[in-house]
Amino acid sequence: MVSQQLLKELQEIIKEEYGQDLEMEKISQIGNGLVGYFDLLAKMHHKNNQNNEDEYEIQTAEIQG
Repeated sequence: MVSQQLLKELQEIIKEEYGQDLEMEKISQIGNGLVGYFDLLAKMHHKNNQNNEDEYEIQTAEIQG
């Protein structure tokens, strides 16, 4: 869950950048959606890095063989 402080900041950004004065409920939906999106990206990045590390270890073991 996104803090009220951050939601107010997001509300100000949306108003300044897009001229939209949205209700806090909609701002909360947007903010939580963004957090979920970036959480998913971080998980994908971590999984990709983990797979790359595993592949590197396999290649290193084959070379040392």
